[in-house]
Amino acid sequence: MLDQGRVIKVKGDLAEVEFTSSSACVRCGACHPGDTGKMTTMAENPIGAGVGDRVEVEISAAVTTLFPLIGFGLPIGFFFLGLILGGFISENAGIIGGLIFLAIGFLATRVADRYISRQKKYRSRIVRIEKTSGGKISMAVEKDPVCGMECTDSKITSVYKGKTYYFCSEGCKASFERDPEKYIKKA
Repeated sequence: MLDQGRVIKVKGDLAEVEFTSSSACVRCGACHPGDTGKMTTMAENPIGAGVGDRVEVEISAAVTTLFPLIGFGLPIGFFFLGLILGGFISENAGIIGGLIFLAIGFLATRVADRYISRQKKYRSRIVRIEKTSGGKISMAVEKDPVCGMECTDSKITSVYKGKTYYFCSEGCKASFERDPEKYIKKA
């Protein structure tokens, strides 16, 4: 999934990117509410985006499925576990146990979120600078996995296993889509 935002802080090879919240933000979980009420996320910054730059960020497909599952699944699972365990004692103990385990589920969700967000494979990545803070246009250079040609501002893309690949031509894209593993190993 690609989204556009603005870099608000740079720290080493990471950048904090701010996004305008949309209806998809509720389901995704890759970002967190920032100080301004907008959504923010820490993203790898391999192309050197600076504060104020408008950027395109690639959010891992695994994140958009894993975070909602954890965010909703853990608390609900803990709630039912508390209901069942407390229900062995009495109906009231089941209700109280459910609520206590629900709270534990929310705490487990926070711990899991912090752990997973530190894992490099789940981290968002800045793939393109759309406009710099100084007003000049600067695009990221991507390497075509088929022919090796450097592609600047290529609109020809294909997503494979949650990663976006850029191509110099429709022909290279078609070759890649026929056998992506062949070209991923080559790159």
